[in-house]
Amino acid sequence: MTSVFLASSSCVSEYQAPLQEGLILGSEANSLKGKQLKDILLVQQEIKQDLKIDDISRVASQSKKAVLNLFISGKAERNVHLLPSFLPGPKVKVAVKGKSLGSGFCIHPDGYIISNEHVVRNGETISAVDDTGKLYELEILAEEPSKDLALLKIKNLNKDFPYLEMCSINKNLEGELVIAIGNPYGFGHSVTMGIVSQQHRDLSSFQNENTKGVGYLQTDAAINPGSSGGPLVSVRRGWVGVNTAQIPETNSLNFAVPNSAVVEFLLKVLKEAN
Repeated sequence: MTSVFLASSSCVSEYQAPLQEGLILGSEANSLKGKQLKDILLVQQEIKQDLKIDDISRVASQSKKAVLNLFISGKAERNVHLLPSFLPGPKVKVAVKGKSLGSGFCIHPDGYIISNEHVVRNGETISAVDDTGKLYELEILAEEPSKDLALLKIKNLNKDFPYLEMCSINKNLEGELVIAIGNPYGFGHSVTMGIVSQQHRDLSSFQNENTKGVGYLQTDAAINPGSSGGPLVSVRRGWVGVNTAQIPETNSLNFAVPNSAVVEFLLKVLKEAN
């Protein structure tokens, strides 16, 4: 049997450190003190019943305004050969300066951003570009590696930021028409379309035992390196997941963290911050 391995869809480093367990609060997490879930996350209550072909382009155009292309500067661990790479020999892990890219999206007009933990891992500065080309700086409020989720906030935001509302119910999504928006290979705000192929996928055998229980959404909407952290948006219901991974050398095996896991993550963050 041919073995497969899972690749996180961001241009991070060649080497991925083992996942930490538990929640990691950033230095600015105290800004969440006194806040409730409704203060950082908004939910779409209505479901559009009758779809028209124009709805796809309309939802894509509106959703892109809430999506940010992320550019992360920092130290990333890589495997480096002690001998020339064409020779067999040991490797050593070293931290090297570099840049990686990914995606994120706004879930509240106050500038709260959801992305993947692996996108911002080891990041020292995080820059973001919106669909108009405007540049922002982000700060990390919290991370949970086992769910591959990170909560960030736009620094010095002086007006409401465009945001996406979350789908209130994630039941029976199989066959749901969705779009994925992200920054694949630096091609910012790219939109791909597909369906939710299946729910509750267990990827722990491909990734890490700590990811057991996440219950990923499987989709055939294309997700490529740099797409990680972007939203998977139902054309009828709001965002349903956070694009996170693909199985290489396939055209349609892509995965997103479900929004139910995001809610669990945010509730845990607020509990710890308070």
